Amino acid sequence: MSLLAPHDPPAWSVYRSQGRAPALICVDHADNRVPSALTNLGLAPDVFEQHVAYDIGALAVSRLVADALDAPMIHTHYSRLALDPNRYLDAASSIPERSDGIPVPGNQNLSDADRRARQEALFNPYQTKLDDMLSAMDEAHGVCVPLIAIHSFTPQLQDGGSPRPWHFGVIWDTDGRLSLATHAELQKISPAPVGDNQPYDAHDPKSFTINHHGEEAGRPYVAIEIRQDLIADAAGQQSHADQLAKALAAVLSAGPYPRRKAHQRGQVWRLNAQSATA
Repeated sequence: MSLLAPHDPPAWSVYRSQGRAPALICVDHADNRVPSALTNLGLAPDVFEQHVAYDIGALAVSRLVADALDAPMIHTHYSRLALDPNRYLDAASSIPERSDGIPVPGNQNLSDADRRARQEALFNPYQTKLDDMLSAMDEAHGVCVPLIAIHSFTPQLQDGGSPRPWHFGVIWDTDGRLSLATHAELQKISPAPVGDNQPYDAHDPKSFTINHHGEEAGRPYVAIEIRQDLIADAAGQQSHADQLAKALAAVLSAGPYPRRKAHQRGQVWRLNAQSATA
């Protein structure tokens, strides 16, 4: 039986599905919903308005960037507090018991069956659709299309850490083709320094989406972080989307970027998908 009730939305939605640009945008932390069966994880409603629940402003910015580039986009419908689709399933942060100092009662002492139910409902459908879209776009365009992941970050964590001055951050691991070019373009137009693997790097916490679909597949990619207080309203969203779209248009026009030799691809999530339905 699925975790999602008939009135719950699906795990993902696609926006601008007929976009003609040879690139795919994804938003892993687009929404703050929780499946109705999880009864808000025992949390007060105001928690779901905070950065621990989703990437504030990221979906609105991503839609504007998709429109500007005429690029398809896929985004999630559920809070990362229920399950983080950008974490490996065996990571503690996949279903966090605590997030930035806030305990999550509904994530305490989960059984293996509880975890599999969330993985099957929220993780596998989104990541499978993302994989399928990339494969279909590769075939349609005759090139290995880049993946563009868009996130937002809090100006300062409550659970420790220094203030984060960057307006944009560019996140990457070993394949810096798109990331370094995007960083250079953003530096030309951003009023503040652009983070290079700041405020996070690609290793800690390990980002599933860019690692699995990018690094492990040899696919060009870039992950972009935008400071959330700058994109909390429509004016900020439009301004930062304009800057990001301009930078990405310049980077994509310099392509295509050939597929690199793939690393050994991890199969943790696919094995979980099989075991969850066995």
